[in-house]
Amino acid sequence: MLAARRATDKHLHVYGLGGVTYQPLLLYLGVDSFDSSAFIRSAGNRNYLMPGFGGEPLKNVEGLTHLPCACPVCSTRSYDMIRDDRDLLVQHNLWALALELRRFRYMHAAGEDLEAYLDLRFQGNEVTQRAYKMAKQQVRRLS
Repeated sequence: MLAARRATDKHLHVYGLGGVTYQPLLLYLGVDSFDSSAFIRSAGNRNYLMPGFGGEPLKNVEGLTHLPCACPVCSTRSYDMIRDDRDLLVQHNLWALALELRRFRYMHAAGEDLEAYLDLRFQGNEVTQRAYKMAKQQVRRLS
């Protein structure tokens, strides 16, 4: 991807990859856009996406007094309503992905330390940590 990014000024789009796990990594590598059905698949698997953290089985947030999200879905509905309506969970998950995207793009535009954010973001997941470590090496090598 880095080679493709460096080869052109044109918009770089990646098809079929861009869920909550890999979205920040793709942005770090210079991808401009991506499409994904991860928000739908996650809802089908009963996963509640949380910006900055990834996905969590819906049953693990059941005991919380308030849902950990202020999106239009979560701020106006109860846990039970979201649990019982897959479409609401899909809408929440889409909001979560959009928020992660906006946060990353804002940090980039503001000159924030993206690597510090990604170091924290990928903590605890060995697979994404390895992918990020390789990406960071390539980015630094080509910079």
